[in-house]
Amino acid sequence: MSAASRGHRASLAVREIVLWLGAGVGVLCLLVAAVTMLFGVTPLVFRSGSMSPGIPTGSLALARTVPAGSLAPGDVVSVIRADGERVTHRLVSKEPVGGGRYALVIKGDANSEPDPVPVQASTADRVFWSAPGLGTVLQAASKPQIAFPAGALFGVLAIVGFRPPVDRRLLRAVEAAEEEQERATETPHPGRHDASRLVGPVLGTALAVGLATGVPGLSATPTLAAFDDTGAAVSGTLAAGSVPAPDTFTCAIVAGKVRFTWSVPPSTWAPTSFTITNTGNGTVTTVTPGTQRFVDVAVPLVSLGGLTSFVYTISSNLGTTSSQASQTRTVNALLTLNPTCA
Repeated sequence: MSAASRGHRASLAVREIVLWLGAGVGVLCLLVAAVTMLFGVTPLVFRSGSMSPGIPTGSLALARTVPAGSLAPGDVVSVIRADGERVTHRLVSKEPVGGGRYALVIKGDANSEPDPVPVQASTADRVFWSAPGLGTVLQAASKPQIAFPAGALFGVLAIVGFRPPVDRRLLRAVEAAEEEQERATETPHPGRHDASRLVGPVLGTALAVGLATGVPGLSATPTLAAFDDTGAAVSGTLAAGSVPAPDTFTCAIVAGKVRFTWSVPPSTWAPTSFTITNTGNGTVTTVTPGTQRFVDVAVPLVSLGGLTSFVYTISSNLGTTSSQASQTRTVNALLTLNPTCA
């Protein structure tokens, strides 16, 4: 085989490997998106190792919302704590507190003790499947600075994959002569390269579409992601009275945007700013000055593979010190049509 022929085949192999790898990520994104949208499943990306070794950092898990009364000890459940943080740990026990709500005692598999404060909830997301590493892939793919260039790259590769090489006829002539010499020792594989070049670009196109239309709706994560798990047993607390946390936090849809309004109880220390966090995609809005009590935020964009429900928290800031996120509000935005806020 000539050097030109070997070089051509090597370039084809590299191109197809890239396409297949990218296509695998694309198919994964599309599958997670389909499962999420069709079956009401919540994808979870684990950011810490509190559930190791069973569910290590970077894992992807799928969970389904169930009544808290149906949970059993040993279930891995994902719940939102009073401070607005989502935590996914194993259920140790539960106690009814009335009104269909239960106090859930949960514990990370890697932690020696249960979480210090039981979580009260009427429903919880129960994990039914997980896989290590996939969460890291989806989280990376969901970042705009990766999604847009990757979508464009794989789109170009997919198009190039369908185009015959400029020197194809010359290479065929060279290869025909070489095959005459190698026929005695080699078994021909007619159409092998043509078939692989066809399938690879098709899947590459699927990835380009998946990244270009499914992921950009998430401005920070997630992949496709969806809800991130903190995996922490205890969150940091501040000294009493240092920074007053907002005691009310409401929202409404005004002129196509989400208007958040809040109030702060009287305190010796007045906040200098406020932080509103979209825990679904990580978007942070800082509001200054500290005397302001409302802000308008754009409705989160949702596309294929994106979240449709976003939980917002608010905290007060005094210089570099912040209060706990004391209040939460949920914005439902399916393809940004008829958003609601509760």
